[in-house]
Amino acid sequence: MAIKEEKIEILPFMNDLNNFLEACMFARISKNNESKLKFNKLFTEKFDYFFFHGAANTFKTFINWWESHKQDNSWIGITGSWRTFNQNVIDDISTIVREIINNKFGVLTGGALGVDYIANEIVLREGDPESQLRIVLPINRYDYIRRLKEASRSEEIINISQLGAMARQINYIDGNFKKVIFDESSFDSEKFLENSNYRQDCYFFRNNLIGYVCDGLVPFWVNDSLGVGDTVEFVEFLRKPVFKLDYFKYNIDEKGKDVIEDYSKLRIP
Repeated sequence: MAIKEEKIEILPFMNDLNNFLEACMFARISKNNESKLKFNKLFTEKFDYFFFHGAANTFKTFINWWESHKQDNSWIGITGSWRTFNQNVIDDISTIVREIINNKFGVLTGGALGVDYIANEIVLREGDPESQLRIVLPINRYDYIRRLKEASRSEEIINISQLGAMARQINYIDGNFKKVIFDESSFDSEKFLENSNYRQDCYFFRNNLIGYVCDGLVPFWVNDSLGVGDTVEFVEFLRKPVFKLDYFKYNIDEKGKDVIEDYSKLRIP
């Protein structure tokens, strides 16, 4: 009896992903000094004087933390929309993050809902979080959760299921993997909680830190999100590899039935 051969589907982006990961390994060696000079230039031009002091101190603390915790892997930054996503986005994130960790690379995220949350979950479940996951929060973890609680009260920004999932993930990591989270921010906590413009600058600066230390970036870009666009632009400015934007660029109806808002119903394949 003839044995039926099982056909393995080769996803269209896999060859490009392998080339991207090789480019990231090269970037780790070649881009360090160049990135520092460009980052300092952009840093002084991008943020105003009143934000500058907290950002400068945070940057210094972050670099000291990164140098002592980065391990030997190359690090792939994951950036993506936190507000709107569907199962298609989840499936794509799952495929990419698994390939990254199976190839012994590390995953670097900003600890947000949506894309970041899903990427973190995959590393927690299937990777080695101590050596393959780093999360950069914009403020200390307690005020970060406090902000999410405030945002969930009206349910106009996030809902209770999202708050619970994010708090559980951060608390689990905090209790089991001490090296993973950076939150030693020098930003003003009260301003972060009360001033939306200041808070946005903190988020964007967090994105820039990820761009500065990552060896390459994979963006999951929903509805032309400004935060994702800013991160992509910054990493390209540093001349580091960015995975092809066409593969993971989505237009999703924010009120569509396929949008996932209840995190108790998340299906991570």
